[in-house]
Amino acid sequence: MTLEDYNKTPFKYDVDIHWGEMDSFGHLNNVHFFRYMETARIDYLEQTDFFKGDWKVGKGLGPILLKIECTYLSPVHFPDTLTISCSTTKIGNTSFHMEHGIYSQQQQKLVAEGKSIIVLFDYDKQSKTPIPDHLRKKL
Repeated sequence: MTLEDYNKTPFKYDVDIHWGEMDSFGHLNNVHFFRYMETARIDYLEQTDFFKGDWKVGKGLGPILLKIECTYLSPVHFPDTLTISCSTTKIGNTSFHMEHGIYSQQQQKLVAEGKSIIVLFDYDKQSKTPIPDHLRKKL
């Protein structure tokens, strides 16, 4: 993801990093990048009304993370505010792909980028299911 791609992304989520998230090397521990992408992804899905309707944890239709990856471009240090972008880049039959750019306000640059694949899962049938048109439009 380039900075230009990041700037074009309509959805962004800010998160302040905490002192306790630093590792023994003095930079943000890698696990927090995944947590931040998760929080931004869920907020993105909530804002697109993905969860609207009869959705309940463990029942009906819901998203399941199939794959996630993160490429670290620069270490992050406390204090900083990170802005995480989310965009849907591809919608398949039962899954969709997302990209995340992680931008450091302190460094004024992208410090990481992520990609994920989310599957629409029918918790009642315990199987993946086709993405209905109304969810496709929201994504």
